[in-house]
Amino acid sequence: MSVIKLILLAMLVLLVALMIVPTVLFVQGSGEKWLVRLRLFCFWLNIYPTEEKKKKAPQKQKTKKPAPKQAEQPQPQKKQDIKQLLPLIMDAVHNAGKPLRMILKGFTLYQVRLDMRICDEDPDQAAISYGRMNGYVYGAMATVKNMIKVKDTKICLVSDFTPDAESSFNVSAKLKVRPAVLLAAAAVFAFGFVRSILKRQKTQKTQEAAANDNDKAAGACSA
Repeated sequence: MSVIKLILLAMLVLLVALMIVPTVLFVQGSGEKWLVRLRLFCFWLNIYPTEEKKKKAPQKQKTKKPAPKQAEQPQPQKKQDIKQLLPLIMDAVHNAGKPLRMILKGFTLYQVRLDMRICDEDPDQAAISYGRMNGYVYGAMATVKNMIKVKDTKICLVSDFTPDAESSFNVSAKLKVRPAVLLAAAAVFAFGFVRSILKRQKTQKTQEAAANDNDKAAGACSA
């Protein structure tokens, strides 16, 4: 019995660790070369580029005779289905605000590195491109900071108008979130969604009961 308790305790500790330890997404890119990796607990998984599978020799496919076309039957109207789904969609949208804010607060963007060289032989055009790119980059960073936490950013933009110079960039960043935050947000959304459905059903039953009472009263008066 003690062995079973130890196994259950170890599984519980492992589950708690998986919920607390942040999941990290690492992105690095330079031109056409990109690397995307995901860390789950202590393990790194390559998302892009993936390992290329060995190409198999194409097999000859047997030619099949085309099947005779059947007359298309008119599909039934789906207006009733849409009317039934519309309240559910409205309930989902109504209850998605708080979980979405929880998720955004749980994300942290850090170790952001951006080195960009903006080149143009014309000095005036190089200065214009440099100013425009500054607006794009720092404007985007300001927008991201208003949505999630951002730490440890280093951005270096250089204007170069020397002959034969080529524009280039090198970017890398990490994005982390604790799975416990995502699980809590999902639980809040599910609780609110189910509560909205039950509330709507209760309101519908009350309205139907009131309508039936009105019909009975109208029938009694006419009699």
